Amino acid sequence: MSVAQRVGRFNERVSWELRLIALLAAGIGLGLVVARTALAALPVYDAVRATLRHGAPDCPWQRVFATARDGERLSALARSIDPTVSVIGHDPRLDIQQVASPERSFWIRRSGSSRSGRDLLVYLLSEHRWMAESSPASTVRNGDVVIDCGAHVGVFVHTALKRGARTVVAVEPEPVNVECLRRNFAREIEAGQVIVVPKGVWSAETNLALSLGVENSGMNSMVMEERGAKLQVAVTTIDKLVRELGLPRVDYIKMDIEGAEREALAGALATLREFRPRLMLDSYHLPDDTRVLPAIIRRAHADYSLSCGPCEIRGDQLVPHVMFYR
Repeated sequence: MSVAQRVGRFNERVSWELRLIALLAAGIGLGLVVARTALAALPVYDAVRATLRHGAPDCPWQRVFATARDGERLSALARSIDPTVSVIGHDPRLDIQQVASPERSFWIRRSGSSRSGRDLLVYLLSEHRWMAESSPASTVRNGDVVIDCGAHVGVFVHTALKRGARTVVAVEPEPVNVECLRRNFAREIEAGQVIVVPKGVWSAETNLALSLGVENSGMNSMVMEERGAKLQVAVTTIDKLVRELGLPRVDYIKMDIEGAEREALAGALATLREFRPRLMLDSYHLPDDTRVLPAIIRRAHADYSLSCGPCEIRGDQLVPHVMFYR
């Protein structure tokens, strides 16, 4: 039997209504396949899929759709900065290296399982420029008094000074990072423009175990346990620091302290109430950061407004890389 005969017999046995329904169903199925294939080819596909599967309450849809673009921008910044950065010195006693960049040289710990000191510096220079671009209204302003919690070797300290900060208090508990800070900002420290505090920030004054980061020197934590060797460090509160240093005001606080943000904020409530500083907080270290941190901040001022910086996929979820509060 020929194909034409088979088609004719099928048409005789099946009503035109059923044939139309079958044709429409086939068309819809094909359309869905084509649409999914086309969507999968778009850079935004992974972000949209993560949002639809798990939700992303802290990443507004404009950030969801900008995720791929934001990620490419960070990569582009790193590619542009990388050729301008070079190792110019090494101190074997501390295993730190001096890395030159177009604006300043930085001493930084040399080794790390995922990034060398040089490569980490390239990433940090790119990251801080990237985050500032994402929310220009939330950056440090001329004349600001700034507290940098988790100052590491001072990339944000440098950024704040470049934007005209009057004073930057660089809080860092890890001794080698503290030595790097002192070398990196010797002139500004002597002038009183940078104040180095060799402690961590917490909800009380005490001593805690600091787990040293294995992947790179910026991942030391008093909260996260999956780290390397541990050492005891002194911690204090932001409120106590402000009193002891006699700061006339606090305009801006940055925190990147590997999960200790909630403890540090609990020890800063008097400062938040009195001065209402703008805040820049990493909010991805603990799963509930995006709910716990705003609740603490709003104990100081219920109308603190928040905005989301770039979002990124971590595991199978879309989360903010940084949050800004004003």
